[in-house]
Amino acid sequence: MGNKYLTIVLLFFSCAPRRVLYRWQLPGGALTAGEVPLPAGAPGAGSHILFINRGRVLFRKLYGPMWKSTFGKYKNVNIGSPEILEQLLRQEGKYPMRSDMALWKEHRDIRQLPYGPFTEEGERWYRLRQVLNQRMLKPSEAMQYAGAINEVVSDLMVRLQAERAGSPSGVLVGDVANLLYRFALEGISYILFETRIGCLEREIPAETRRFIDAIGLMLKNSIFATVMPQWSRELLPFWNRYLASWDTIFAFGL
Repeated sequence: MGNKYLTIVLLFFSCAPRRVLYRWQLPGGALTAGEVPLPAGAPGAGSHILFINRGRVLFRKLYGPMWKSTFGKYKNVNIGSPEILEQLLRQEGKYPMRSDMALWKEHRDIRQLPYGPFTEEGERWYRLRQVLNQRMLKPSEAMQYAGAINEVVSDLMVRLQAERAGSPSGVLVGDVANLLYRFALEGISYILFETRIGCLEREIPAETRRFIDAIGLMLKNSIFATVMPQWSRELLPFWNRYLASWDTIFAFGL
């Protein structure tokens, strides 16, 4: 489960900014976004996930440290160089523009919900981030979560031992990615909600299971909602599934 959802998350957060304002200083000189190579047969919606998993190394070898791809209506600039990524992050300025979260915003608007750090932009994003920085990034503040994190880590170790003991060999943990996904979700939820939600229990509580499933369904159906035309939303189930999944996620956090 973890690898599958991580792949989809990478798909969304690898999208280029909507306005490319940078010129890239490469060994051969400056390069505008329009001059970045678009590989022949570059992946569209159907093959983009496969491209993320297998194509980056190959495309870097063929086209250099930057290349373009498309996903639905999005035109992406892919970066395969740590040095260029560092350059991008260092020149973003006070109000960086990350991925276009229009699909997330659309749900918030329909349900009349406020935006958050992933959906806000500009000065409003900056104010939200400042509040989070004070609570999450200061060492003196972060130390307050040490006890909660240690508790979750201890439960992870117990879960690992139980998984090993229950395997045919007595030493194998079958689905490590899924277990680590549950561990991360438990830790984050403990900090956000100030309560345990049972991700590391042998039998995950039904409400928590619905929450986990809703995250997966939201990400899965957002792929279809991104590439399908708007007129298809009333004909095909993906858009309503996408909205319903977000509703479940928000209901769990309230």
